[in-house]
Amino acid sequence: MALVEEFISALSKMVAKAVSSRERGYTLVVAEVSGVRVLFCLGRGVGGHYYAKVVLEEDLPEISCVEAEYSPRGLYAFATSPSGLAEKSHEKALVLVSRKGPLSG
Repeated sequence: MALVEEFISALSKMVAKAVSSRERGYTLVVAEVSGVRVLFCLGRGVGGHYYAKVVLEEDLPEISCVEAEYSPRGLYAFATSPSGLAEKSHEKALVLVSRKGPLSG
């Protein structure tokens, strides 16, 4: 559980709001990044590494890490610490939000 707590603590310093829930082997974190809701699906890899799939909420048919995992949309972040994962995940979220552009719906 330290992964989730440290990730949310670090991410909360960079975003407006962040809430989490457990879901089928993942931890789902939903946060508002630059006014856009973003999903962060956290997991633990091998050798002490962590990863997150980062997806805009609007790019999924439902709020779910299973949907995010199989979606071609979104970006992955990898790190060796939960706080490093939060930083890299936030960077990926900013990229996704910037790609959204003013004309997309």
